[in-house]
Amino acid sequence: MSKVFLVNVDRCNGCHACQVVCKDEHCQQAWPGYTAEQPLVGQFWCKIDYRERGQVPWVRVSHIPVLCNHCADAPCIAHAAAAGKPEAVYQRDDGLVIIDPELARGISGLAKSCPVGAIYYNAELDLAQKCSGCAHLLDNGWSVPRCVDACPTEALLYVEESEADLSSTTQAPELAGKGSRLYYKNFPKRFVAGTIVDMEHNNVVIDARAVLKDAAGNVVAEQMTDEFGDFKFNQIEAARYTIEITVPGFDKLVISADVTEQDLSVGDNDISHLLVDLETAKAAAEAADKAAAEAAAAARAVSEKLREEAAARHEHVAKVSKTSLICPKCGKKMVAEKIEDVTRCQFCKEDFTVYTLEQLGATGGDLLAGNAAAAAAPSVSAPKLEL
Repeated sequence: MSKVFLVNVDRCNGCHACQVVCKDEHCQQAWPGYTAEQPLVGQFWCKIDYRERGQVPWVRVSHIPVLCNHCADAPCIAHAAAAGKPEAVYQRDDGLVIIDPELARGISGLAKSCPVGAIYYNAELDLAQKCSGCAHLLDNGWSVPRCVDACPTEALLYVEESEADLSSTTQAPELAGKGSRLYYKNFPKRFVAGTIVDMEHNNVVIDARAVLKDAAGNVVAEQMTDEFGDFKFNQIEAARYTIEITVPGFDKLVISADVTEQDLSVGDNDISHLLVDLETAKAAAEAADKAAAEAAAAARAVSEKLREEAAARHEHVAKVSKTSLICPKCGKKMVAEKIEDVTRCQFCKEDFTVYTLEQLGATGGDLLAGNAAAAAAPSVSAPKLEL
């Protein structure tokens, strides 16, 4: 059945594991019938594309895995056919597009036929090369390519197309209509962010209402500023907008935001000159301060409860992970991490290996853990105990 690559950009942290294992699999290693050796430099069949976004102080970096799209109507397949070598580039039943490392040699312009630049030209071999989806591994028992197997955050998946959730995904616009098999979730759009401040009173403005409107005046999104006076409208389309800021006791503040070309930080926006009703403004500020204090207190209470629960679990584990023994000869008590650790009395040096656990009065971790086999064992050194 046909499979697709599914990339969740929000999960990619730019660790480069996919890029590294691709090099490990293909550099200095040819896979006859699938790929020729990938050069150590100059080619990246799987790579991470960095995108720096915004301006100080709102700067973000997106990491986007990039590889062959394995198109259903692949331009590279069409190019090879037009060059008189239709068998040199082909698509398998699972959807992977393969450039035959022998038959494709000498096809002029094959690398340039890819609209997204996923094919590279190896001048030494006179061969176009690209990601094969690790078809040689899939044909020998692997369920996913190396890049997918190595991804620690599951940002990169290789799944059955019929079973994949492809809702809200995007694809490379350069491959529109080509049947790309590479889908992106949460692909970066635009964001606009800023801070509302009252410079006269040296405060940030909490719970100011920020409304994002498009050029036609339609409301696109709205939110309240947070405890730092910040607002951020994320994943919006590239366009021109206005942001209307409403604060009790102040006239409306309107901010222009053009994100047609890039993400935007509108910086600090002072509303002190828009004050019209001091009492209303004071009441709103006091209410916001009270709400912020209550939220902080609630957060502290939750944090303290979690710490107490963690401490209780630690204490419980400490109690049940130790075992106490009583020497049958001198009657003195000893505590050990494991029964196997004590083979004789610490005081009179009596040999414990000749006694059963019952004769030693063993209690604690090993028995509390339900290890009945240990309790019935004839000697201390023999049982294999699990804590």
